[in-house]
Amino acid sequence: MVTMAIQVIYHNTGLVPDDEIFEKANKSGLFETEWSSNNLHVKLYPKQFSGVKVQILRGTANVWLKDMNQLSKIEEMLNKTFRVGGKIKPFKQPRFVLMPGEQRKILETPLGLLSTFMYYYGHEIADSVYCILQSMDSLDR
Repeated sequence: MVTMAIQVIYHNTGLVPDDEIFEKANKSGLFETEWSSNNLHVKLYPKQFSGVKVQILRGTANVWLKDMNQLSKIEEMLNKTFRVGGKIKPFKQPRFVLMPGEQRKILETPLGLLSTFMYYYGHEIADSVYCILQSMDSLDR
């Protein structure tokens, strides 16, 4: 099993996991296609990108991938395959969700650590910086 690092969610796609979506994906020749075990969503595996999984749910789609550079090409393939009525691009404005391992890597960087401290202790840090600046100002006089 390939571990995926990034999940992208597309809301309001207008798609419904049905036989028509399944057939469109098969006919495009761009995806390996299968139904989920409970038949609630269609799973797509782009042939061009190994380790990428797309899940079509009612009005929403999830994409799991490791390389962000692939996302625009995957999005283009999905939009080409699943144009719906007035929606020329059902796959747009993705919301990114980092998997726990990726979040840990970010938090372990100096900027990530600083951001975490600012999030949890922002008020205290601001008060401390203010006091330090006040004491520096009084020392200059």
